[in-house]
Amino acid sequence: MRYFFNVRSGARSFLDAEGGDFVSLEAACVEAASVARELVARSLIGGETVDWSGAIEVMADDQVVARISFVEAAGIVTPER
Repeated sequence: MRYFFNVRSGARSFLDAEGGDFVSLEAACVEAASVARELVARSLIGGETVDWSGAIEVMADDQVVARISFVEAAGIVTPER
């Protein structure tokens, strides 16, 4: 199945026009998490501020089927309130 990874960060959106074929939603989510980690790493290496509210929306058939937050992808643990 073809999945698309749209990046949402604050008021900005970057839509994936090409997408990629994956054997399952789980495989697509693994790739989306990898992409999210790469985006966070590039920002940190470049001395830029990371918008931790950002996320990658995994899309299939024009619907959001999963959402991988930058915080989740980076493995940041936050205390429960």
